[in-house]
Amino acid sequence: MTVPRYSVCVVHYGDPRLTAECLASVERLVPEPAERIVVWNGPDRCADSLASRAQVRALEPGANLGFAAGANLGIESALALPGVEAVLLLNNDVEVEPDCARRLLEVLGGDGRVAIAGPRILATRTRTIWHDGGDIDWPDGRPVAARAAPAAPGDAFETGFISGCAPLIRGNAFRETGGFDTRYFFSYEDADLSLRLRSRGWRLVQVPAAIVHHHGSAALPSDTPASRYYRLRNRLLFMREHAPDRAAAACASRRLERRSRVRAAGCYLTGRPAEGRALFAALRDARRSRFGRWRDN
Repeated sequence: MTVPRYSVCVVHYGDPRLTAECLASVERLVPEPAERIVVWNGPDRCADSLASRAQVRALEPGANLGFAAGANLGIESALALPGVEAVLLLNNDVEVEPDCARRLLEVLGGDGRVAIAGPRILATRTRTIWHDGGDIDWPDGRPVAARAAPAAPGDAFETGFISGCAPLIRGNAFRETGGFDTRYFFSYEDADLSLRLRSRGWRLVQVPAAIVHHHGSAALPSDTPASRYYRLRNRLLFMREHAPDRAAAACASRRLERRSRVRAAGCYLTGRPAEGRALFAALRDARRSRFGRWRDN
């Protein structure tokens, strides 16, 4: 079995200390990646000391491109290095176990139709499983991740979608599908890519023996107005794009929209106007097909 040559791409947003901790864990990976890339996804400049200490190549777009476009930039840059066939894409709020890459690479090397190998992701504080494969709950369009008490890592298995938190992605599969859809900006871009890959006959394989520790929503906390905006707007887009039963999905979308309008109104009544505005904006923008970065974020 030939193990693919790989690089690591970290998409930075938020706290530089988390990015430094992530890169410190990358330095312990075996085998060593061909290159370490950081996409500095923000208006501020990348700290020279961070790039120098971690021995990485920093890409600085000068603005927040969102996770989808930032990941595309980093992955394409990584694949430009001769001989690199795969990229380990990391959120900046994760830390990888030293043998994580090796275990994922063995899966890619053992089957040429595996597009993504995903690790078991543990919540750092609780040590419970945050993601270990999952599927889509139709017609509601919700990605449902496997979350349970940690068990002994078992054999790799095929799964419905893989989290964008720490996937090892095969380069030619990524390019065949055009990469992450930048309309999503943040949230649902991983589920969308998973389904597009599967529709082309690629396999997604979860590898419980490969372990990643996740600090959890450090870049954009799940309870912020921006996070609620992206989750609602993008869920409606995802349902529109991928639902196997369009009539059932249309009914589910209308139910979701009604619930969201009631919830948004309740936010105003309970002193949370920013959250209410975000939910109303998500409904409006989904209806008008306005995607990408939310102008209020």
